[in-house]
Amino acid sequence: RNAIITNDFPALERILTREIENQRLGFLTVTNNEGLVILRAHSLTEKSDDLSKEMAVFAAMRGISIVTIESSSAEKLSIRAAAPILSGGRTIGLIVAGFPLDNALADNINRITGLEMSIFDKDSRVATTALNPDGRTRSTGIKITDFDVLRDVLVGGKSVAVRTEILSRPFLASYLPLYNSDAKIIGMISAAKPQQEILEIANVTNRMTFISVAVLIMLLIAPIYLLTK
Repeated sequence: RNAIITNDFPALERILTREIENQRLGFLTVTNNEGLVILRAHSLTEKSDDLSKEMAVFAAMRGISIVTIESSSAEKLSIRAAAPILSGGRTIGLIVAGFPLDNALADNINRITGLEMSIFDKDSRVATTALNPDGRTRSTGIKITDFDVLRDVLVGGKSVAVRTEILSRPFLASYLPLYNSDAKIIGMISAAKPQQEILEIANVTNRMTFISVAVLIMLLIAPIYLLTK
């Protein structure tokens, strides 16, 4: 607040740089009370960069603190929180913080689950762990065309599991809707596993079940056999 009132931009930059690291944020931005960017801690600040039409910033301009998911020109699809900066009961600026729903997030979920992850802005894939045939670039920018997924997830708000193909390989994938703070569906998140791997897991499970049942039968038969003998 003091840095904004005194136009002390070096102090404001030090504060934002410190807090984006301490809070492990993906981005941290301060604007004036009209939503014009004063400073970004995570990237270069464009002159007259206007965020006032973004849902989070618009709510903060009206004095409401909010957390939502939406697309931004700088951070693209992201989880965003915005709040007013007050001085004497008057809004003198806004602070916006959050995390982009990007390839890094998809990679982190993949490391935990072992699943191929994709994130969609509406029907367009904006982040994924799937690589193109060159083995280096991400398979982003592709629109999903499965009518059942579009109807059930983006329109109906349901979670669905379907057989699909990713780069010509058969996968089993689940899709869940992403909602903003107004309960509107703004995208999807998908987790997928190669169909062959699932079949192999099922076969191993079936074999283990058969062995377990056979061992259990032998354990039950042995006392009966000894008793009758």
